Amino acid sequence: MNSSFLSSYKRISILYFLIVLANIVFLGSYLNLLVTFFEYFIVIKFIGDKRINEAIFLHFSFIMTSIAPTTLLSVQEDISIPLMSYARIKVGPICFHYIVSIILLLLTMNKRTMMSKKTLFYKLYKAILFLAVSGAILGTFGFIFLRYYEFSSVLLYGTYIFMLIINMYLLIKNYTSGLLSLFHNALPPIIGATILATAFSYFALGIAGAYASLNMVLQPDLMYFGIIFLMGYYESPYRKYVLIVSLLYIYMKLLGATGHDIIIIAIGLLYFLYYTYFSDEYMKAYPKTMRKSRRVFTILLPIIVVGAVAFVSFGDLFLIKLNNVFSLFSSSVDEVDTSPYVRIATTMNVWDNNKYNPIGLLLGQGYGGYFTDSLHMFDGLGDLTDGGWPEKDVQTGRFTRGHDTTATVPLLHGFGGLAILFYYIYKYALYTKKSYFAYAIFPWVLFTFYFNIQYAVIGISFLFAAEFKDGVLDNNKLKDDKSLLFYK
Repeated sequence: MNSSFLSSYKRISILYFLIVLANIVFLGSYLNLLVTFFEYFIVIKFIGDKRINEAIFLHFSFIMTSIAPTTLLSVQEDISIPLMSYARIKVGPICFHYIVSIILLLLTMNKRTMMSKKTLFYKLYKAILFLAVSGAILGTFGFIFLRYYEFSSVLLYGTYIFMLIINMYLLIKNYTSGLLSLFHNALPPIIGATILATAFSYFALGIAGAYASLNMVLQPDLMYFGIIFLMGYYESPYRKYVLIVSLLYIYMKLLGATGHDIIIIAIGLLYFLYYTYFSDEYMKAYPKTMRKSRRVFTILLPIIVVGAVAFVSFGDLFLIKLNNVFSLFSSSVDEVDTSPYVRIATTMNVWDNNKYNPIGLLLGQGYGGYFTDSLHMFDGLGDLTDGGWPEKDVQTGRFTRGHDTTATVPLLHGFGGLAILFYYIYKYALYTKKSYFAYAIFPWVLFTFYFNIQYAVIGISFLFAAEFKDGVLDNNKLKDDKSLLFYK
């Protein structure tokens, strides 16, 4: 594999279609090691050849297209099948890709050039570093002076935040036009290929996943960010392809989507409508395309919506989760459906636990901390281990985990930490008007911060790519890189 290969939209699409499809087909089989060994061989070869930009990009892209436990959509922790994809193969508790990230960072630590401290990406990195340090300090204090702090929670969340910082700093230290344009230009064909491979495995090969007892499409974690592919419609050299694949993506989500999926797609579609009808930047860049698109979508969008309602057989999971989303607008918390109710109850309990503890309220319990059901909101919910909590947490009544950002972050970092992350969600929401890659802040930080490292790698990859316009087009020091001439 050479640099010219990574500069071709079509070649990248074919390569990652085959990789994702192989990861899905070989899920649970040791044959998956054939794909994984190939991927590690390629990355190590580029490192050995001192082609660090390509090594970093391939390393991140192989993590993004791997199959993780979350792909199985199981709420249980005791997944017994072997997981042998690039992001999951490990020695003991240590995944190999952790080691590769650390090696890449060590090899580039002496670089003098790095990302400007004025960029939004760098500022987000500093905010996350603050959360990590404060969480470690408070956690250490809790282990020394308080009772019942849980070491397994430290490993879970500590590993996540440590590897997140390592990978973000790796991108910051290697901030060049070559690497930046590679991420910016290669991520769209990769996410498109992932959607196609997922569809092929489901509709052609009949490979399905499950959420609890409900069947659904078996989806790699990158599919969680799939609406970004449609959002890049106007900047793509293959607009018809983007539109067709995006409609296929939405159709698969109608067959089975989580509540987060529904909200993420809905917000993404609103941004797409903004780009279509209100974006002055796109109108200046693509005047003929925008005028034509406005006419076409004015007619096409109502037809698609009416057609979907009239002829598409919505999946049971989609309908259940759609009802979950609508229940959020109930007049009383007690009327909210179980899934969002548990998240709301967790956040309210964390607040109640710390209402007389300003440090805990503002900065959280730190790593290893826990909350109790002081409001008795979990009463009557049945077996809480079915909701993802460890059996020890349920038996002791000391819960060390949340279910998403708004539950987990207040526990670990307080509502001050949550406010910090929400500030950057707001900043990136504004930046999404300029770069659609910035939309990754929603599926990552808004909903799944601390959920798994793959979501984090996907998130920072897109947010790094979002710096392309400011970092390359507006910075004369970075203009001379030939890798900007990408699509062939």
